[in-house]
Amino acid sequence: AKSLKSFGLEKDAFALVVGTLEPRKNPGVLLDAWRKLYEKYGDRTPKLVFVGKMGWKIDWFFDDLRRVNHLNQLVRHLKGVKDRDLSTLYRRANVVLFPSFAEGWGLPVEEAVAYGKHVLASNATSVPEAGRDAAFYFDPLDADAIVDEVSRCLDEENYLAEREAMVSKR
Repeated sequence: AKSLKSFGLEKDAFALVVGTLEPRKNPGVLLDAWRKLYEKYGDRTPKLVFVGKMGWKIDWFFDDLRRVNHLNQLVRHLKGVKDRDLSTLYRRANVVLFPSFAEGWGLPVEEAVAYGKHVLASNATSVPEAGRDAAFYFDPLDADAIVDEVSRCLDEENYLAEREAMVSKR
C-alpha cells in the first residue's frame, strides 16, 4: 500500500471526493467552495483530494483546477488509486464529499459511512438513501452550504469528532 506521503498528504488535513470526474458528479461546486474556504482560512484550508478516473466532458474542470491550484496546490487529483490505498485515504480523510447531481446509488457515501466519516453529500436523487441519517445533506448547487459545514468542522472544537462518533454508532 502506498503511504500518504507518496500522495503528498502525510501531514495535511484533507477532504476526500471519490468517483469518476464527470459533469453529473458536480465537481465544480467543490472548486467554488474551496476558493471561498481559502479566502477565509488561507493555509489552514484542508486539501481537496479527488480520487477517480477522468470521465467525459470534463476538460473544463481541469482548466478550473489549474486556476485554483495557484492556492498552494490546495486541490489534488489522484488517478489509478488501488483499493488498499483508497482504504487508507478514507480512513485518514477529515471529511468525505459527494456533490453529485444524479446517482443510481452513491456507493462512496455508503463507503465513507462504513469508515465512520463525516459525509457532506448532495440531497439529489438516491444519495440520501445511501447515507441515510449519517450524512450532512446540501443542495448540489449550494457551494455556501459546503463552506459553512466545512467551516464548522474547522472552527468548532469537538464538532467533527461528535459527527464521527454519531456515524460510528449507526
